[in-house]
Amino acid sequence: AGLMLNACDLDEFNPSAGDASLTSFDAWSGLHSYSYSCLNDELYTAMDWLYLAEGGTDLWVAKSNGTNYKQLFNYEDPTSNYNTFQKVWKQCYSMITNCNSVINESTNLNDGDPETIKLLVAESKTLRALYYSILVCHYGPVTLNLKSSAGITGDVDLYPERSSERDIYDHIIKDLTEAIPDLGVEPYQGNRARFTKKSAKGLLARVYAQRAGLGQSKYGDANTYWKLAAETAKEKGLTGWVFTLQAPSYIPFMTYAGNRDLRKELYLAYNTKCTHDNEYNNIDI
Repeated sequence: AGLMLNACDLDEFNPSAGDASLTSFDAWSGLHSYSYSCLNDELYTAMDWLYLAEGGTDLWVAKSNGTNYKQLFNYEDPTSNYNTFQKVWKQCYSMITNCNSVINESTNLNDGDPETIKLLVAESKTLRALYYSILVCHYGPVTLNLKSSAGITGDVDLYPERSSERDIYDHIIKDLTEAIPDLGVEPYQGNRARFTKKSAKGLLARVYAQRAGLGQSKYGDANTYWKLAAETAKEKGLTGWVFTLQAPSYIPFMTYAGNRDLRKELYLAYNTKCTHDNEYNNIDI
């Protein structure tokens, strides 16, 4: 016997994914690596999230202002059954559930180096924080799901409830502050697509800034989070706020920053990577 669940709109999508029992390090670490996949395959290399992130700004103009364009660019009558909104929602939630499984099942592994396991758990917490920061930024009070996949737990939540934005941000910050001490200064296995201590701190500074905006409009505690964002930057020997050339920091800055000169500076830095006279120069390649 089997149970098939079909969702006809965003509100009915049940955030669960995966069906593997994780006891070996190879299977577990494979699921962890897969949790990065939608960053490269969809969010940062396809137009879906770019459209959503830049909606409501002056960066795009739709001549015809058809239904698709006005929903995305002008925030006119956005609907939950629009493909772009659904894809970002489902991509983030499927990866969140993978991250949950990696984090929760890490204590059940039969093999693997304990220090490596601790590092990959920290990466998964950072990834979960990133995906939830995207969801809460664009969709507001969503479901805060911290359970392993239904294939592992046997528990299918047919009636997920929304969590408050305050609770979601609290957990994002918790994940990042727990993860940062266990992340490496250099990326795992030399793979610069992975999170490091520095990039996680950059994400934390951005999350504090996002939460400050919410505090200003809703909770009345904006100053607390602006100060936390500045303190996170100060830990890296800088004043103000920290933005890096890594995707979790670069894309939101280019999307939301109002200072054109700073956007230009970051854009030029990003597009001249690996062309400088140092060990990372790729010109010959």
